[in-house]
Amino acid sequence: MVTATDKEEKDISRIYEVGYLLSADIAEEKVAEETGKIRTIIEKEGGLPISDEFPKLRQLAYTLIKRLGGKNLKVTSAYFGWYKFELSSDFIGKIKSELEKLSSIVRFLLIKTARENTMYVPRPVYRRPELMHKKEPTKPAHEVTHTTGMTDAELDKTIADLVVE
Repeated sequence: MVTATDKEEKDISRIYEVGYLLSADIAEEKVAEETGKIRTIIEKEGGLPISDEFPKLRQLAYTLIKRLGGKNLKVTSAYFGWYKFELSSDFIGKIKSELEKLSSIVRFLLIKTARENTMYVPRPVYRRPELMHKKEPTKPAHEVTHTTGMTDAELDKTIADLVVE
């Protein structure tokens, strides 16, 4: 049973982001055209653009298998891009099914997100000058001196006593 609260929740616009991998077989001149198809699908359903990143060719961390026309294609590199938009949750299922139909998309991920830029940017590390000290250079293993006050023979005997056979 659908309540009025459920219906109101469905009508609320939400922020979504689609990250996608386009086939590396696409000519570089045609990448903009394929990206335009993704934008068109989203905007046709009423999606309002927020931000995006034009796809860049990247080497993938692992090989993906894409089933296309009855054959399994091994994909080792692809154009990665993303598109952030605002849309009523009623239409997100239709967008997902339309994106699945595009043969140029190797894989995509459609998520609910925040409007703000959520990319992590590392902050520069500030160290107080009084806490900074020079590190002593490390010595090669054959030059290391023992600070325990034991001779090498005593150390060898202690180690032999600790080793259980």
